[in-house]
Order: sequence, then C-alpha cells, then structure tokens
Amino acid sequence: MIALCSATVDWSATGTWVTGSATVVVAIIALHSWKTQIKLQDKYSKVDSLLEAFVKCVRAGHDWQWHSGMGETRDIFCENDLSKCWKDALMQYRMDWSKIKFHLNSIKDDLWFEPNKLQSRIIQIGINLQHPNVEIFQRDIQTLLDNGIKDISNLKNK
Repeated sequence: MIALCSATVDWSATGTWVTGSATVVVAIIALHSWKTQIKLQDKYSKVDSLLEAFVKCVRAGHDWQWHSGMGETRDIFCENDLSKCWKDALMQYRMDWSKIKFHLNSIKDDLWFEPNKLQSRIIQIGINLQHPNVEIFQRDIQTLLDNGIKDISNLKNK
C-alpha cells in the first residue's frame, strides 16, 4: 500500500498537454485579431471608395451645372459629355453607398449624403447659377464638399 502512494507522476506528458493547450489559446486569439483586422481593413477600404466617389460626384455635378449656362441660357437637360460624367459619377456613388450601407448596418438613409439627397442638393445648388451672383454657387459646392469629406470620413469610427 505504501508503494502505491510513492508512485511517481510522469510530468512530461502533463507539460506537453499544458503547452499544447496554451498554443491553441494563443492561436485562437491571433485568428480573432486577424479576422477583426481584415474586417476593419475592408470597412476602411469601402469608406475610402465612398469618399472618392463622393468627391468625383460633387466635382462632376459642379462641372455639369457650371457648363449648363446661366440665367435664361441655362439648359440642364442638354445631353453632353459633362452630363454623362455627372450621371456616371452619381451611379458610382450609388454603388459605393450600397456597399458601405450593407457593411455598416447602423448607417441610415436619412443622412444628408444619401445618394438621392446628394443628387437633389447638387441640383438645388445649381439653381444659384440663374442669378448673376455665382459666388453663392461656388461657396455652396465647397461647403457641400467639405462637409461630405468630414462626415464620410467619420464613418470609419462607427
């Protein structure tokens, strides 16, 4: 009976098991961190694409509105290269908006830079070109651009 109590324990197998378990825990934590990093990278990439599309859309809208004429000669229904660029830029913006909206479930349609609202805003700003004072148009486009860059960049923090 005393021989039974004095039996030695083989700690080499226990040490291997503990080391293996620790390795698995470290691997799980590393994979989780890697997955989180990939998701953030994807989110940042989508926000950057949306930001680029926003800037192109506003600039194309500016060029289209500016070259549509002023006052009585204004014709926003004229189809030309600038109106085509505006439509293409708006379509790209809509696609990038859809991607980021799908990625960020918390983003709402009532944001001012939602594609339909942005389109309406650019057209509304263009009405200022009917007046002799085009500085209002330039100021409003610049304000739209500045606010959009700031607000879309803030999506990275959501």
